[in-house]
Amino acid sequence: MLAKLSYIDIGDKKYPMSFSLSSAKRMGGLSELSKDFDKDNVDLVQAASMLSDILHVMICTGCTYCNAMHLPPYDRAPIDRNGRFIPIKKEEMEVLIPLETETMKAIVRKIQECVSNGKKRELQAVPSKKVKKKRVRR
Repeated sequence: MLAKLSYIDIGDKKYPMSFSLSSAKRMGGLSELSKDFDKDNVDLVQAASMLSDILHVMICTGCTYCNAMHLPPYDRAPIDRNGRFIPIKKEEMEVLIPLETETMKAIVRKIQECVSNGKKRELQAVPSKKVKKKRVRR
């Protein structure tokens, strides 16, 4: 199965994001947080902490997925000199993302997009030459 990745621009890099079990475990309050943003009733510092945890896990799993599937680098991909995808350090990510309501809303939308994409999987089926059809005699 191939995951459908989402991407987020942070600094001068475009990081892959993947929805996984580890990110799902951290997403408990995301739907409530999204509603709070809609009502402009959100504690930005608390929201930033939660969103940074979720976002960082999604970026880490996105990079791990790209490496595991041997995906080729793309424009502005976060790769090392060996062509391996490397996630951004959480501290660096938190420095580069401004603490603004609109930015936090955009991150919530990116996370929701990633979750939605993660639920859509492409199945790559390759027929096996060894499989023989059995005839059922009646």
